[in-house]
Amino acid sequence: MIPVHINLEIPYTCNGTERAHEGEVRAVNGQLQVYNGAMFEPIRSTAWVNDIDLETVVEWCKQKMEQELREQQMAEQFPAFAKAKENYDTIRRLVENELA
Repeated sequence: MIPVHINLEIPYTCNGTERAHEGEVRAVNGQLQVYNGAMFEPIRSTAWVNDIDLETVVEWCKQKMEQELREQQMAEQFPAFAKAKENYDTIRRLVENELA
């Protein structure tokens, strides 16, 4: 298990010096902020924020990480799976661009 330490006093962005991505969340001076595509804005305490179940979010993250690891291992072991995943990822990006 990976230990997680939270210190909201340290500015943090997950992608280093790259430009922020829409939906990216960071903590600055004890305040959570989300990037809206143009700028970071504070996440206000609204009903949907208060209703988030942290255990559910963490469990989903664990399952997603396990799934991605399994897929990476299968791609290394089975070239056909790797190619199918590559094709899926390409088609997904094309469709997402078309819908944007």
